[in-house]
Amino acid sequence: MIYYYTLFSLFAIVVTMMIIDQNVSTYIFLLSKSAKLNIERLFWMMRFHPVVQNNFISRWIMYRKYLKISKDLENEINQNK
Repeated sequence: MIYYYTLFSLFAIVVTMMIIDQNVSTYIFLLSKSAKLNIERLFWMMRFHPVVQNNFISRWIMYRKYLKISKDLENEINQNK
């Protein structure tokens, strides 16, 4: 229960500061926007990093892409027979 009271009190303090000073709300908005951009940057770095062999996300994406291409080619070959 202490955990919930602590979270509630921190939230109440932040809301009070946002009501008193408009700059706090602007700062929190920009901080959340910065966090979102950092998460997107990390995703793009993991996805398109030059060392593709060691990156499991890139390998998985390439595997899915190549599997789709191979299925499409197989269907095209079977239709032409």
